[in-house]
Amino acid sequence: MTRIRAYFLVVMTCLAAFVTGSPLDVAAADETSIASSLALFDIRTGQWHLREGNLSASFYFGEPGDVPLMGDWDCDGEDTPAMFRPSNGFVYLTNRNAQSVAVNEFFYGMAGDIPLAGDWDGDGCDTFAIYRPTEGRVYLRNALGLGTADHSFYFGDPGDRPFAGDFDGDGFSTVGLYRDLTGFTYLRNTNDQGVAHLSFFYGDPADRIVAGDWNGDGSESVGIFRPSEARFYLSDYNRQGIADRQIGFGDGSWLPVAGTFHLEGAPTVDPGTASPWSDPATWPEGRVPGPGDVVTIPDGDVVLLDASPAALGGLNINGALIFDARPVTLRADWVMVRGALQIGTETAPHDAPATIVLTGEEGQDVMGMGTRVLGVLGSGTLDVHGVERSGWTHLASNATIGATSITLDDTVDWQPGERIVISSTDFDWEQAEERTLTSVSGNVVSFSEPLEHPHWGELQYFDGRILDERAEVALLDRSIQIRGEGPGIEAGFGGHTMFMPGSTIRIEHSEFTSMGQAGLLARYPLHWHHAGDVTGSYVRGASIHDNFNRCVTIHETDNLVIENSLGYNTRGHCFFLEDGSERGNELDGNLGLSTRRPDESNQLLPSDDEPATFWITNPDNVLRNNVAAGSEGTGIWYALPEHPLIENGAPSHLPIRFLPLGEFTNNTAHSN
Repeated sequence: MTRIRAYFLVVMTCLAAFVTGSPLDVAAADETSIASSLALFDIRTGQWHLREGNLSASFYFGEPGDVPLMGDWDCDGEDTPAMFRPSNGFVYLTNRNAQSVAVNEFFYGMAGDIPLAGDWDGDGCDTFAIYRPTEGRVYLRNALGLGTADHSFYFGDPGDRPFAGDFDGDGFSTVGLYRDLTGFTYLRNTNDQGVAHLSFFYGDPADRIVAGDWNGDGSESVGIFRPSEARFYLSDYNRQGIADRQIGFGDGSWLPVAGTFHLEGAPTVDPGTASPWSDPATWPEGRVPGPGDVVTIPDGDVVLLDASPAALGGLNINGALIFDARPVTLRADWVMVRGALQIGTETAPHDAPATIVLTGEEGQDVMGMGTRVLGVLGSGTLDVHGVERSGWTHLASNATIGATSITLDDTVDWQPGERIVISSTDFDWEQAEERTLTSVSGNVVSFSEPLEHPHWGELQYFDGRILDERAEVALLDRSIQIRGEGPGIEAGFGGHTMFMPGSTIRIEHSEFTSMGQAGLLARYPLHWHHAGDVTGSYVRGASIHDNFNRCVTIHETDNLVIENSLGYNTRGHCFFLEDGSERGNELDGNLGLSTRRPDESNQLLPSDDEPATFWITNPDNVLRNNVAAGSEGTGIWYALPEHPLIENGAPSHLPIRFLPLGEFTNNTAHSN
């Protein structure tokens, strides 16, 4: 957890946008069409981040300082990691794109050698080579294991940077070189001594070269990873010219590789294989868990939560827990998910009330995450899918003081007894009002308590242009609710979530309330913590309201989607990108209002004294169709540090202020 320093501030209290240029022009391309996939290795932590179309994976393999490679070591058509450890000259292999131990290790090369991976003999299996810069010589081996080189040859000059690929599509990997002094790339299509078969100018000396089959034509071409931008520039053909596509991904200090990964989306669990929670035979002790028990669902076991259990001391889900399609409440001091927690699926939303109540006592600490925590770790999966609801809309006509009904711009599915909030349309952000519905008829909703403030609800037209200053109206309630409860809740000690590297989070039409822990770092209602590339994870149609410490925190996390969700009545920045390393995240159609200033003792950042509903620390993200409708501070605030800060407070290499703007379209801020 870091605090941002050296801010570059762009404050927006009304609709605004800015654009920065990219230092390398590229042709437009859909990155999901890339045949080869991309990976980055974090040399500080030993963590891998894989990206393949719309899928991603993050896991640990190796140690800080290792040199990463990718190859098909077991000839199954899938590339997996290997590490070359300069400190001892050993190579470590795994055949899985997941956290694992090495399945093979052996010594190869000597100090100063640069490792390469490829299919040198065309047999469909990758092995190793080393390039010895002091000699300008390549040593190839056609088998995995300790032994001398099967073949060696001279190529290039001392100091050249080597890489490998099948540049002519003949099934054999060969060696290419990048020469820093000239900026030229040199390729050979055979593994023997001689001049380059092809040479061309490409990239800058600080760039890192990768090779892959970006367009699926069977031959591999060059690409670069530019650390100053943390962005890949990829060319479909080995030639001088502009790149054909670009992908922002990761951190500039990470090392790039490419391959074919065969990633799979996190699966949902078949409830037909589940054992009922209420059945004593489900449990090893032959009894249903009782009050205060710390329960573990073992790896491989699937349990159906068919009844509300006793209040638990804690719950470890290493296998899977599925909520039955009936009203169920799970109460526990904490919940840790390493397997799967499933409340409905994308295709079969959960249509019964479901509640998770987090109840731990202050002072507890579970795996460094505190208490009252729902944590998802490793390859854990959280699926929470409520029935789709009408989330928020606008007024269709003015609402006057004393009114007990309002007319909405859309027909809604809201029900009597449910709660709504109507945003302020005044300079005073505190004129937002909550009401409980007594009747709903099409687009007219009624309530018993008269309005205390007027709320504008008409479109205005000036010279053929529309000015929309209408109040937003949002539904607070959902049938699936996750909340904190217990001593200290009045002082702001609620529940919280932590979604860790490798986890997959899919949340739809659910409610988070009494969440966050006032004044505590890393204790937020929805929190992606150093999660890396989370392509495929999302929050849609959520109601995140009446919380104590932010709304959604995105920390060292890329490619998360937050759509059509409500952030209401929280303290401190609401939708919050934490330290500036976050890229490719998409915030679309979200509404935030009543963003409050925390007490001075609970302010995590000095800027929390003027909290922003949307706090954005990296321009390379998408903000589209969002509304900041009333904050004690700022609506939308771009606060760009010079560099993001990593955990120990040292700056990374990413020059945030010079990154291109991802997108800023049709966003609105008022009443701030």
